[in-house]
Amino acid sequence: MGTLQGKTMFITGASRGIGLAIALRAARDGANVAIAAKSNVPNPKLPGTIHTAAAEIEAAGGRALAIKCDIREEADVRAAVEQCVAHFGGIDICVNNASAISLTGTLDTPMKRFDLMFGVNVRGTFLVTQACLPHLRKSGNPHVLVLSPPLDMKSKWFAPHVAYTMAKFGMSQCVLGMAAEFGREGIAINALWPRTVIHTAALAMIPGVDPRRCRKPEIVADAAHAILVKPSHSFNGRFAIDEDVLRAEGVADFTPYAVDPSQPLLIDLFLEPFQAGDDKHAVLARLKDIGPAIQSIQGWLDPNAGGVLYQIARLQSPTAVVVELGSWKGRSTGWLATGIKDRGVGRVFAVDTWRGTETEELHKRMLAGYAPDELFREFRANMQQLGVADIVEPMQMTTLEAAAAWPHGACIGVLHIDASHEYEDVRADFEAWERYVAPGGFIVFDDVPSWPGPTRFVQELPPSYEFFTASPNQHWVRKRV
Repeated sequence: MGTLQGKTMFITGASRGIGLAIALRAARDGANVAIAAKSNVPNPKLPGTIHTAAAEIEAAGGRALAIKCDIREEADVRAAVEQCVAHFGGIDICVNNASAISLTGTLDTPMKRFDLMFGVNVRGTFLVTQACLPHLRKSGNPHVLVLSPPLDMKSKWFAPHVAYTMAKFGMSQCVLGMAAEFGREGIAINALWPRTVIHTAALAMIPGVDPRRCRKPEIVADAAHAILVKPSHSFNGRFAIDEDVLRAEGVADFTPYAVDPSQPLLIDLFLEPFQAGDDKHAVLARLKDIGPAIQSIQGWLDPNAGGVLYQIARLQSPTAVVVELGSWKGRSTGWLATGIKDRGVGRVFAVDTWRGTETEELHKRMLAGYAPDELFREFRANMQQLGVADIVEPMQMTTLEAAAAWPHGACIGVLHIDASHEYEDVRADFEAWERYVAPGGFIVFDDVPSWPGPTRFVQELPPSYEFFTASPNQHWVRKRV
């Protein structure tokens, strides 16, 4: 990976949180960092000032310049940019991190707050970039990075907080237009957005968010660094997601970035649970690599259906928690657990008695030759062989007993129903477990249409679930958000 040693970064709103993390990551390379923000004096409600940030940057190995600046004011911005250039000799990187937020509906958004969001987010991003561009033209590898989401013009992103979405997408529109305008000059202009909610002081503006289900700002900082060291002429106009950037750099374990690795992660605003930038060919190559070992486990799951389990567990599930009802020897468990392993965080809870289901004669015949716990031992050995035993947590009980004992709340991203196939049992499993499925979460019913029980039940699902996809002998539904 390249370095930012000797490069000069002009960054807005970096007194704390993601902005400070980005600045500190650059400082560890020996970069020069100009912090432009209003926080000249301590705020009793928020940690950090431009001066404490500057001290941390220098302690990390960088050179710092603290500049008091309101990016809504043109005179402030132009003076701050000139001060940075006078102090460090130029600007190589412009990071538009400053942002105002108010997750309020139209009737609950005062115009003063509306003006603040548009003044900071849209006007501020445009103005700061405009002021830096003449100096970026003189850099050998100029970058502009904007902390804003991919443009996705669905009404559901606007309806809960029209003003904020407009303001945030306004930042992204700056990226869209300016990347095309200045890309021919070799100036890279990109956006970066976190896959999950990040634990910062801004969380206070989002009611009901559990910090334990967030990641730390360092994941965004590491992704920003990976972008900013790339050749500017070849990486431009991207709407990057932090996790995808780091996966492309070879990062496979995202556990260190989690505030609490035992908790399911919250997907950030403006991202679909299944939105991912993973390269399609890389995913297909991975499926080809893992398939033979998983399919060698005795079972009935088609490898194409297994591939769907893997991809949804890894890329599409809104949380990193999977519950499987009916695991047998672990073929489907292997697909799900490998998906979670490649995701970098999460667990698969495998619910089975490993003694069969009393209501199904087929189960009785299949298990007639097994000694007590022999099937369970074989399941555990299969998980060890696949290298996912540390991710799979067996719950050796009936599906209804497990539901009654479930301690984790509504955090399930994928619920795989594959225990008894009798209609009444499928219904009972659904009714016991669906309350724990997270909004946007998936339920897969196995053996549809080959078994009448689950086939009948999926036709009676409540309207809170929508059809998602079908794979060989499986029916996928998604819980409406």
